[in-house]
Amino acid sequence: MASRAWADFDQRLLGARKAALRMPEGPMREYALGDLDLLAAQGAYFRGDLDKASGSLSLAVEHIERAGAPDRNIKISMARHFLGDVHFDGGDLEQAAEQYRAAVQSVAFTDEPEMAIFSLQRLSDVLLEKRDTAKALDVIQQCVDYERKILARGSATTRPMISMIQPDLALANQDYATAERLFREKVDYWSKLENRSESIDLTRYQFHLAAAQQEQGRYEAAEETLRQACELATRDFGPQHPRTARARRKLAQMENVIGAPR
Repeated sequence: MASRAWADFDQRLLGARKAALRMPEGPMREYALGDLDLLAAQGAYFRGDLDKASGSLSLAVEHIERAGAPDRNIKISMARHFLGDVHFDGGDLEQAAEQYRAAVQSVAFTDEPEMAIFSLQRLSDVLLEKRDTAKALDVIQQCVDYERKILARGSATTRPMISMIQPDLALANQDYATAERLFREKVDYWSKLENRSESIDLTRYQFHLAAAQQEQGRYEAAEETLRQACELATRDFGPQHPRTARARRKLAQMENVIGAPR
């Protein structure tokens, strides 16, 4: 991700923005500008500029609100979720939780409320980071309910669907042995794929795997998992990215635990 052609990206984005600004004022122009701000936020995020990403996302929400398109709530939910990711990587847990909740609320009364499952997962991550396991479990239970509806809709197909929530549920339930096994399966599977989808947040799985290992007193295993997370984040985002810094902070904390007298 760090090796992308950012100069070309910026040039094309600028050209597209100029074209959008030449459009007559109205919903179509606002819709186009909202999409471009979402793209600008992605470019800023992957280059580690969280302030610029946050600003672009706030502008995107404004444009999408004014456009009033049928997919307005879904797009706003996407932007709010992304803002949550930006704040989470930046270490602002309160703002991250607020944005994830806003993302959930944006799709609550649409035809696809189950789309909230991804933002709910992230909200539970924040709550677990804050050691608020009771609230995290409540949030994950909402995910379980949504997933049951999704799986029920897919039960008529010939291809079986795999639960996304069971690892999170085990962790929130403090069933750390099961959580370790399930997150290990996810890490091992996705680590082997060279062309992993960007929607698969492998460092998230590694963070949870390390947490499950640590809770069982398996500190050296957790340290190794976090070391791998640092390597992955450096490769995916670059050495200066806040996600990489977050992985390093977790590794440093684990090293302090191992070095402390027990």
